[in-house]
Amino acid sequence: MSRVIVLHAPPPGHSSPEWERSLLQRLPYARRLELESRDRQARRASLGGTALLFEAAGRLGFGDVRSDELHFPEGAKPSVTGGPYFSISHTAHCVACAASRECDVGLDHEDFAGDEPPVRLRRWTAVEATLKAAGAGLRRAGAVEVDGDLRFSRLDDTEYHLAPLDLGPRVVACLAVSSRPDAIEIQCLGGVYL
Repeated sequence: MSRVIVLHAPPPGHSSPEWERSLLQRLPYARRLELESRDRQARRASLGGTALLFEAAGRLGFGDVRSDELHFPEGAKPSVTGGPYFSISHTAHCVACAASRECDVGLDHEDFAGDEPPVRLRRWTAVEATLKAAGAGLRRAGAVEVDGDLRFSRLDDTEYHLAPLDLGPRVVACLAVSSRPDAIEIQCLGGVYL
């Protein structure tokens, strides 16, 4: 059975310095330096995604993730030694993390104004989720094939299953998974993870 969990929350707006310091200490040194050089809002959003990853890892039975198990290679997909597979996405209104024990995942979401997201934005989230699942950069966006129903995508010789996600109002989201999941669990944590 393959299971994907998706945790999401509003981005940490007024996180305490202790919360930031505690999360930064759980990261590899190079990642810490990179995040410390970002503006405060971007750093908080990235740390919020990391907090969701730690929560997802625990829920999937991996326990606490140590800093030496986290890898953030430049130009490549982040990973955790021994799992879980994960993907983090954040915007001004939402931070999210998809994780699975069994299959590679990619998650993208975008904020939009109005009542319905434009079709092109739905398609773009499918493309970017596929790129994230494959560990490919944005330069490969033109190589992603997405079917008209946004149910499948392909990059090179690998097919991905796509699933639109409901992460709240004015957010369009898509999950790309390397094998069809038996279950996708979505949970909004609110500010609980801070």
